[in-house]
Amino acid sequence: MRNLLLVMFVLATFMSCREDRKEVKVIKEIKPGDQPDDNAHVQLVDRFYAALTGRDSAGVVNLMAENARLYGSDPSEDWNLDQIKTYMSERMRDTTEKAVFNVRKREVRIMDDWMYVVDEINISTIRVPFRVVTIAEGNAGERRIVFSEFSALVRNDDIRQLEVLFDKATGK
Repeated sequence: MRNLLLVMFVLATFMSCREDRKEVKVIKEIKPGDQPDDNAHVQLVDRFYAALTGRDSAGVVNLMAENARLYGSDPSEDWNLDQIKTYMSERMRDTTEKAVFNVRKREVRIMDDWMYVVDEINISTIRVPFRVVTIAEGNAGERRIVFSEFSALVRNDDIRQLEVLFDKATGK
């Protein structure tokens, strides 16, 4: 009986010390001009936006994993790493207009080596806000972006303007 109690105690101690997979979830409102997130994991996404803002194609590519995918708001915008390199080098040549990326709302989920970030962003040169989903994987102590998708969010006033256009077109 004493041995059985000892075995049960050891098992209970082992189970309580075992590291469970824990999800960390952060929701943060970020205003233009706020400093980038102090969380080292999330700084990867902030560096991604900074590279896009600075038209730094090499900076964008260096943040991406070898198997990365990038999806834009248009169905034709579906790129692997080689296509990302080509697209970014072409897009970043024109430095006359700088598009500043500002995060308005951020949701972060981190589990083990994976990080899932959903941002609502404003881009200074585009009137419609975007939702950006970024998934990064940790590998050898370094996180890289394996997936990023930009999708346009339609504002209510945009819908009203579309209704006016349709009303004019239909004679209402």
